[in-house]
Amino acid sequence: NFYEGLIREPANALEAESSRKRVFKLLKKKSDTRFNLKEYTLKQQSKVYDFWRAQPKLMRALYVLETILFNEVGSIDGRDALERRDVAQVVLNRFRDPEYNQLDDEDSLVEHLSLALDQTKKYKWLNVLFKEGEFSFTYYFISSSVKVFCPDMSLRGRFLRRSNLLLSLSVLSNPNWDFKAVRYFSRASMLGRIDMGKLWDEFRPIPQRPGRHAKHRRFLRKQLKDGMYRYLYSFHDPEGEKYRVLEIRGETYVYGIGRKRFFKFRNPHYFVYFEPQALQYD
Repeated sequence: NFYEGLIREPANALEAESSRKRVFKLLKKKSDTRFNLKEYTLKQQSKVYDFWRAQPKLMRALYVLETILFNEVGSIDGRDALERRDVAQVVLNRFRDPEYNQLDDEDSLVEHLSLALDQTKKYKWLNVLFKEGEFSFTYYFISSSVKVFCPDMSLRGRFLRRSNLLLSLSVLSNPNWDFKAVRYFSRASMLGRIDMGKLWDEFRPIPQRPGRHAKHRRFLRKQLKDGMYRYLYSFHDPEGEKYRVLEIRGETYVYGIGRKRFFKFRNPHYFVYFEPQALQYD
């Protein structure tokens, strides 16, 4: 009845005025609620910023990495953790890039911080996390924004957090600087399955890569030899190696033609990584 009343042609001037007031009240309530939610979220994030800037640098790094991995990747990549490892390296690459590791006047969080803008320059890890427009889960209207200051304490949450902390320590101690991605998107989680690559003209996608070595190699080789597979498509990795994507017994595998080995399949719709356009492959 409420929504029908919004579009129904008013019978007279009195009903028209009543309808106008009702719509105005609704819009004002929505506007006030959004403003209050934004202010509350930014104030909580500013408390987080103040807390972690007082901690040792390593602790700041671990908090930022773990929080990003938890909310951006979750457990989608399982125990292999290849996507989480790559996303962690993206964060490390951003940590070294002033475009991502510095806040500016346009970042909403700045006016809520207890320190001046120029004083934030030395807190690069926190700036990488809170740089507006880079990680969608930090936006006040995204439900997962609460996990920035109120982490998931469920059994699953604690397990994944421990796993992410160990992975973060590993990446920090042994970074892969050959992987130069600074952006990514997950087509699987995008509304409308949007391909962001068409919008990022200054970046180029990193070619698809295979997963870890597959188990049951003898069985898979026999299936290949006997033609017991369905060919899906082929791709070249960043080094130019050619692979075929095959379906065997309802499972998807990647076969390295040059290496003559089977690998697990990394779904390219989960994450696509981008590096600056200036970097070119042969």
